[in-house]
Amino acid sequence: DQEYAKEHPDWSAEDVFIAAFNAAQDVTINFTRSGSLGKQINQAVFAFNPAMQGPNKFYRELQTNPIRTVVRGIAWLSIPAIAMWWKNKDEEWYKNLDPRFKYNNLFIEHDDQVFRLPIPYDIGVIFSALPVAILDADYHQNPDLYEGLLEIARAQVPNPTPDVIGPTLDV
Repeated sequence: DQEYAKEHPDWSAEDVFIAAFNAAQDVTINFTRSGSLGKQINQAVFAFNPAMQGPNKFYRELQTNPIRTVVRGIAWLSIPAIAMWWKNKDEEWYKNLDPRFKYNNLFIEHDDQVFRLPIPYDIGVIFSALPVAILDADYHQNPDLYEGLLEIARAQVPNPTPDVIGPTLDV
């Protein structure tokens, strides 16, 4: 609160509180941020609004802090993903994984056990799945491995079909 009060001495205590509250909601994905159409669709489609707000938050971060956003994505997602891919790329169990599963997770092998760490939705595709898919397809000389990346990218786009109707269409 004090930060906003110093920056805006003419604001009331309530103005400062509201600004701080809104900023706190936007630290990660703001689940309450939506348009009128998004609110209506979200009532029928589970998690539609967060699926829209994730990419929106990433876009806004790129607009506000492009270098910081890219550096953090590379440091926290790309480098660990590439390191785990390098360590596992020749392991038979890793080669046999479905590409969608492989590119959506990091795998750590320790004492004959494999631990799976899921990558973040949205930004994980750009900074983790994409570099691993490119490396994997190139290393194994198999462009079909890109199909797993395409499936992950398609899953990022929210399906506006109401959840009540979806299972009927699947049959």
